[in-house]
Amino acid sequence: MTDNQRRRPPPELLAAAAQDYQAARERVALAVEGARLVALERGSEIEAFAEAYYVLSRTAPDLAAAIGAAAIVQLANSHNRHLN
Repeated sequence: MTDNQRRRPPPELLAAAAQDYQAARERVALAVEGARLVALERGSEIEAFAEAYYVLSRTAPDLAAAIGAAAIVQLANSHNRHLN
């Protein structure tokens, strides 16, 4: 990572993130459940991915970005917990 990538987000972004993170986590949980059901129904992780990708690509970019960011943070935290 470069120095620019490691810098903290500006304070106004952190304040907005504090408000939006919980809502994004709830949307991630709904999206995960939907993808799980699609994968069970169709028997294919690829089809579940394609469906999730299609739906997110049709939503507002800021919503898709928030869901993606929340999912990444949740996966990172889950990975860290398994290492400890």
